Amino acid sequence: MTGVRSAESVIAELPRRLQDVLHLRIVQGLSVDRTARLLGTEREHVLLLQHQALDALRRRLRDAEAAGYGGARGVRTPRT
Repeated sequence: MTGVRSAESVIAELPRRLQDVLHLRIVQGLSVDRTARLLGTEREHVLLLQHQALDALRRRLRDAEAAGYGGARGVRTPRT
């Protein structure tokens, strides 16, 4: 599909650590504590990384929409 970016392609642009957190927390549905253990970090850091990842994802989807990509297929971006 020309002009439409998939959510996967946008996530692939994020730093690896943020991708890992999104995958473990959202795709695999792991708890914060389990994710922290797997990543070897504190639960508070997982929450911070998840917030950063979702914020970066929102910004990139919004930018893609503004640039005429139409956002990511199947992902709704909030209007501000």
